[in-house]
Amino acid sequence: MRFILAAAIFAASGLAAQAECTQVQFPSGAYSTTVADTAWHATSNCFVLDVQAGQTARIWVMDSDDVVFDVPGLGDGYRDVTFSLGSNYLDVYTMRESNVEGGVPYRIAFDIR
Repeated sequence: MRFILAAAIFAASGLAAQAECTQVQFPSGAYSTTVADTAWHATSNCFVLDVQAGQTARIWVMDSDDVVFDVPGLGDGYRDVTFSLGSNYLDVYTMRESNVEGGVPYRIAFDIR
């Protein structure tokens, strides 16, 4: 019973999602960075950022019209969005919008101020 309770707390805390995500690092002193990746049909890629509640985030996809992203608690299907952060971490899930097989390269940009 203790194991099940601990697993439920771990999953609810958001740490479970972070464990499978790529940690996005900002260059020293920078507030913006980009990450290059490949989006595949029927899968998603996850990125996590350490941020501060109250900061403003802008996230946008570059180099592809076939890649969108979801931000849990905010919405899905974005290509470009700006919003105020409500916690100290941010998960972003990218995916290919079309049902075409194969991968498509893209870059995703993060601007946190």
